[in-house]
Amino acid sequence: MIPSATAKWASSFLRTELAFRFARAVAVVSAAVAVSLSSAEASGRLCLGMIVTSAAGDSEEQAKRLALEAWRNKAGELGTEFQAWRLSIERSLDCSSRAGGFVCRASARPCVLRDAGPQGMPKQSAGR
Repeated sequence: MIPSATAKWASSFLRTELAFRFARAVAVVSAAVAVSLSSAEASGRLCLGMIVTSAAGDSEEQAKRLALEAWRNKAGELGTEFQAWRLSIERSLDCSSRAGGFVCRASARPCVLRDAGPQGMPKQSAGR
């Protein structure tokens, strides 16, 4: 049987150890979130979640064009200002040959410039 003082010390030690572990976990998660947000926000962009599309074509060029067109259409469902592939982040366009043609996969997080107005055009100042 453990003496009462030892039991209290062990209980206190375990609570303290759990508190430190929790604090470390929160710090790691917070740092990861800050890094992921800063990449998009630091560039003056507002970015949304990953969109992935794929398309097949007779040639690699055709499959790429169709995959990008499908990505733009899907991004456009979020608003026409999100359709610009060149503003997106974490872009990937991968193709592979298949029997009779190619299949390409386009994936990216759509973004808009923070000060973008309708159709992605910069907002005009009130004095202009």
